[in-house]
Amino acid sequence: MTPLSLLLALAVSAPATMAATIPLDASLNTFVSSQTTLSLQRLQANIQSDGAIAASPSKTNPNYFYHWTRDGALTMKTIVQLYETALKSGDTAGATSYENSIWLYSRHESATQVATDTLGRAKYDFGTNKPETNWASPQNDGPALRAYTLIRFANAAITSNNLYTSAINPATSIIKRDLEYVASSFLAESTSSPNCELWEEVFARAHIYTRTAQRSALIAGAAFANRMGDTGAGTYYLKIAQQIHNAIISQHWSSSFNYLLNSLDVTNASAKPKPSDLDAGTVLAAIHNRDTVPPTSWGVDITRVDAGEVLLTAMTLASRMKALYNINKNTGSGTLAPGIGRYTEDVYDGYSASSLGNPWFLINNGYAELSYSVASQWCSAGQIPLTTQSVSALNWLVQGGLVGNATAGNVVPSGVSGTLFSCKSNPTFFNTVISALGKAGDAHLRRVKLHLPTTNGGAGDTIGSISEEFNRDTGLMQGAIELTWSHASFLSMSFQRSAAAKLTCACN
Repeated sequence: MTPLSLLLALAVSAPATMAATIPLDASLNTFVSSQTTLSLQRLQANIQSDGAIAASPSKTNPNYFYHWTRDGALTMKTIVQLYETALKSGDTAGATSYENSIWLYSRHESATQVATDTLGRAKYDFGTNKPETNWASPQNDGPALRAYTLIRFANAAITSNNLYTSAINPATSIIKRDLEYVASSFLAESTSSPNCELWEEVFARAHIYTRTAQRSALIAGAAFANRMGDTGAGTYYLKIAQQIHNAIISQHWSSSFNYLLNSLDVTNASAKPKPSDLDAGTVLAAIHNRDTVPPTSWGVDITRVDAGEVLLTAMTLASRMKALYNINKNTGSGTLAPGIGRYTEDVYDGYSASSLGNPWFLINNGYAELSYSVASQWCSAGQIPLTTQSVSALNWLVQGGLVGNATAGNVVPSGVSGTLFSCKSNPTFFNTVISALGKAGDAHLRRVKLHLPTTNGGAGDTIGSISEEFNRDTGLMQGAIELTWSHASFLSMSFQRSAAAKLTCACN
């Protein structure tokens, strides 16, 4: 019996009235708990005394000892999540500690805004707060991510404390500067003035990761501006957010390739070839912005975590990566997901840009987070929104698409049609879907665990360490050591896994 037929047979034999939960491997819990603690420690160790955040302590081969706007915002978003949790649980000491880190960060970021010639600069020196002006720029996702992170903090703290003022021309507060830049940079998109994507390689008119971050920042920014009494700005930010939303849904889905396109109108294709335009950044775009929901009146969001377009893109990339790296020959008898890299044409190996790319820890963490997020969303709602793309995605998903497996025909029951599939209408298949998602998440988690140190070696090679990449052939860690983004991605994933473990699916 094939793994798929066994899965379906087990589902068919289950009582229809069974309360569905998200099946997670309890044997991984100890590892997740330990690594969460260690990742938080390593992440906090990379936060400097002035609030700057080192991308990595590595200063040579490669030198990542700089502050990146993007990495800093994503890292501090994790701290904001911990701050929110501490507030809710009554952990006053923890909340105070996290809050102090966030205020330090906000002051550092405000200083970089003042010191730079444009907010699109991505990389800053320590001490001077001056940008590396010859570094790939502009990168327009950073200010958007930073604005969202600080808005989320201000909402949780129920204070603005000069993070936002309505002054403009010039803007004089950190959130306002970022929001104005986000809106203007989208409106200025053009091939004559291209911007660079999150991997700092491809220049193009537009990138899906950047646009998704911009939309989230402006949606959150509109509500925040209204709260601050700056209603004219609130109206303006929401208007631009809708324009970005419309651009995403009309320009990034490829019905020919059946996945979301990463970049539009690339201007340096000869120098940075990526003919597939299939990129893990799309998965990261979905999970990094999952908490911001566009108004339903704007139409379907094709970048939400459970969108068929996102899942099809993720599964297409996983299937190609599975065949690309030698380490993926080890499937752990079906329990290991493949190592996932940035894109199949990647030539950066963590040290040199003229080699062969590798899997990245933060991407496998991202796939695990995606799986847990979608499972949680559908489990909580007890239903799955349906489109042509989502039905196709469901068919691939239950056959192991998120762990790189190919489809072997249609297995979606005929009753799964229309615009909504509810657990109540077919609890057997609903449970099969939720099970596939939980198992996929844990398979990616096992892949990450497999390539982490189990003994203490040198710096960056101790229990709890996470580098940027793991070698496609040997599986050993390589690239920048103790990458802050890697640790932040593990924390974000573990938060989502913990939330998923507590759910009982709505099926009534």
